[in-house]
Amino acid sequence: MHDSDTVLHLGWTSDERDCLAIDMRDFLCECLADEARLMANLLSYSVDDPFYQDAIGQAVAIFFGKPSLVAQISCAAGVNSILHCLASFPETRIVGIATPVYPDFPHWLAFAGRLPVTLTGKDSRTYSDFLEATANSSLFLEHPSFSGDGIGQSLDELRVLCELAARHSSTILIDESNANYLAPQVSAVMLVDEVPNLIVVRGFSKAYGLGGIRLGYCVASTSIAPRLRRVIPPLQASTLSVEMGCRLLRKGDVAAPLRKRIKENKPRMADWLRVAGIEPTARVDNALPYLTLADRDPAIARLMRVGIAGKRHAMWAAQDTISWVYRLSVPLSPARFEAFSRRCEMLVDDARHSAAVPPLTGEK
Repeated sequence: MHDSDTVLHLGWTSDERDCLAIDMRDFLCECLADEARLMANLLSYSVDDPFYQDAIGQAVAIFFGKPSLVAQISCAAGVNSILHCLASFPETRIVGIATPVYPDFPHWLAFAGRLPVTLTGKDSRTYSDFLEATANSSLFLEHPSFSGDGIGQSLDELRVLCELAARHSSTILIDESNANYLAPQVSAVMLVDEVPNLIVVRGFSKAYGLGGIRLGYCVASTSIAPRLRRVIPPLQASTLSVEMGCRLLRKGDVAAPLRKRIKENKPRMADWLRVAGIEPTARVDNALPYLTLADRDPAIARLMRVGIAGKRHAMWAAQDTISWVYRLSVPLSPARFEAFSRRCEMLVDDARHSAAVPPLTGEK
């Protein structure tokens, strides 16, 4: 899905890497040049550090400013791999899912013989009722959530939620795949030393655009971290990917300029769509570089006629039910935003022309 002269592909954020504080291509070239010179990673793997706790732990600790994190980390081949493993976490049978979420994890839970339970309420009572009724359960959240609402989206709310879950011997699992769009200081990772029952999963796909290195890591409370290794396979990530991840984390919060660009361009995009007579529908968290339309909205065909393409986005919204929205990624580079605005002007011109031409009556 690459842009062409006729189509602007907004199915994914192809230009987000260009908004980072570092040149990601130069960074990757530097890593690969060092590897070609030293062969330090491709010719070895750490049998004495099978979950890469020592290899990446210090870099994660530096990134979040928490030295204690070193011993609480496990790596695997991407966030999806970790979530697939955690669906079989032996201490949990019932898992509350704060919907809507990506459908992968609920599917894997059901496949592993667990019971995913839909939690559609957005108030604290919804979560407290579930935890009080299901001891030794888990509660699964995405942070930031796609819709930007629900309890547990702030550290204060999450702390209270963890304390409530701990009283019922339950665990809180946070998918922070999208948290690279947030500052490190608001990550749930900041709480793992304060509570006994928190697991946070992060990766390098979103914002960094490095899904291809297949690297994810989870940071957990001290009492949980060793138990995760009952389900996460050892030596799952490549040593070269771990080295790249370490170097990137040591560079700090390189996504700050990207957050600024999203904050600027997202409302401008929504304004252009409204000028063209198209109203974004489902609410999306302000930090995420997406707007959505209802699935099968007639406006989708209008957008396609002027060369603006998004993609259908699946969400798990209820038990055994997939809902769909049409996702449009925010064009971030000046050139792509200009291409988007030109196409919106075409929509406006088409609408004016249609309004000015009276409909044919069929009379001769």
